Amino acid sequence: MLTRAQEARVLEVFGDCPSGILRTYCLEHLAVAVKIPPVHDADLVTFIQALRARGDCEARYGGHLKGS
Repeated sequence: MLTRAQEARVLEVFGDCPSGILRTYCLEHLAVAVKIPPVHDADLVTFIQALRARGDCEARYGGHLKGS
């Protein structure tokens, strides 16, 4: 399970973009950007799936995510 701090960093990365430009990340690069160790990759996937289910981000072809 990700810590609240890790979840907050993921949300910060998705929300920190200039107007009109959305950041795109593969999960590996997102994990590195928010300093989540590889041992928590499955937890990151679960968190991203929850964001997708709520409509807070969407999957893109090629395994990338687009934050909203």
